[in-house]
Amino acid sequence: MILKINEELYSFTFAEKGILYENNKYPLGYKFINEPVTYIFDPDSYIVCEIGTDEAETVGNPIVFPSVTRGEVQKEYIKSLDDNNLNDIFKGLDKKEYWDTFWKYFDDGGEKFDAFNKFEKHYRVNKIINWCEENNIPYYIDKKDEFIKRIFEE
Repeated sequence: MILKINEELYSFTFAEKGILYENNKYPLGYKFINEPVTYIFDPDSYIVCEIGTDEAETVGNPIVFPSVTRGEVQKEYIKSLDDNNLNDIFKGLDKKEYWDTFWKYFDDGGEKFDAFNKFEKHYRVNKIINWCEENNIPYYIDKKDEFIKRIFEE
């Protein structure tokens, strides 16, 4: 078998799922929250599933699928820019301060924001590729997948 890197596989790197909570103190009586999820890969069937599900219980030798937080991508993006001024600005910030400061600098609704999003997409695909190589999982990049195709055309 060969693992196909496509949009669906890419989506598992976010490692979260949306949960709709019913609560009367929120407008419309509901609150949507993203909760962390761990996905596992079955090297026998090449499926990815959420840990703790019935499907996951059948996996004999699970391998944790790579996950990437937006905070991780932000830090790697700052490193990739190799800008001493930015490095000084972000040095020593806690998680919330880092997040807020990052968006203050890069959420311009234009070029800076687009450059970060492009970096994030490539970073996530590369995370899967590196994980495959580390775990000796044969793979190919499905460039017929429109989403993946756009990533590599950017």
